[in-house]
Amino acid sequence: MIGIKESSGVMQRAIGISTRYRGRIQLVSGSDDIAWDFMQWGADSWICGPANCMAKPVCEMDAAFRAGDHARAKAIMQALWPAMNVLESGKFVQKLKYGCELQGNPVGECRMPFGPLTDAEKAEFAAAMQPILNWK
Repeated sequence: MIGIKESSGVMQRAIGISTRYRGRIQLVSGSDDIAWDFMQWGADSWICGPANCMAKPVCEMDAAFRAGDHARAKAIMQALWPAMNVLESGKFVQKLKYGCELQGNPVGECRMPFGPLTDAEKAEFAAAMQPILNWK
């Protein structure tokens, strides 16, 4: 085993992995809305589902952090956080697919047993995605 993907959303677990296994087992972020925090604690990588519909700012955040520009990485994470937080509230896959659609890349509906998003869920996610849709 070379790494542990921590995706419970409990930061204490990530800190425990980082401190207990430093230098022996890699910490992998699997909690997208707290990925920056994971990086602060030494995460070696990030398995990021939202990169499917937020690729540019996600990659820029990771690159800024790795380059040592932690203030820039934090600012990008603050822009990403509202959309990532909505993703974490449920219907993750449906919202990822809708995020692709919002960017002009429709990828189709989810298979059963996943149901479609309601109009209210679409509106909530579209509003949270605005900073990402306008990303330069």
